[in-house]
Amino acid sequence: MPTRAPAKRGAKPKGAFRLPPDIRPTHYQIHIEPDLEAGTFSGQAAIEITLERPADRVFLHAVDLELRNAVLRWGRDQEDVEVLPRPKDEVVEIRLPRRMAAGKTRIAFDFTGVLQKSLRGFYGATSEGRRYGFTQLEATDARRFFPCFDEPSFKARFTFSVTTEERNAVISNSPIEREERLPDGRKRVQFAATPKLSTYLCALCVGELEASE
Repeated sequence: MPTRAPAKRGAKPKGAFRLPPDIRPTHYQIHIEPDLEAGTFSGQAAIEITLERPADRVFLHAVDLELRNAVLRWGRDQEDVEVLPRPKDEVVEIRLPRRMAAGKTRIAFDFTGVLQKSLRGFYGATSEGRRYGFTQLEATDARRFFPCFDEPSFKARFTFSVTTEERNAVISNSPIEREERLPDGRKRVQFAATPKLSTYLCALCVGELEASE
């Protein structure tokens, strides 16, 4: 629940690339829509977080990603929040609308990115005229795939879903829970939630893959 205490800007992360330890993720819900032909992707994320002490801002790792439409949610209520990129630190600063009491809340946003040309983050590949998207997130390249708490100690559960062309196979960490055919000829693939993982262990493959023995 939000409190009415006047906002005070908290301490900065302790050095570049490190996040404050008192705000921790518990569950990510990530939806990805890759455009393999264009070499881009878009996504939506909702991250459940636990504040171990009152806070008025949250830091997430993000590289080569643009965040939009960020909101803070608690219960059935939500408010817009300000997002300030800090590219030198590979983070975005999310300024909350007021100082929040310790407890659980959720941050949601849209984001866009470009399929990387190197084997980092969510990258594009081509074989025999077919295009693919794969992830390589070790050791700290999950932040090039989706905004996240990209340090091994910040373990959380992940629920991924993907919208892509009907011909593409989609593989992730968990079994497929369901597939839905969409009116535009594409499909939406929903995966089961993972156990608690570090971000670098998440994986996604999209493209015309074929199974073999």
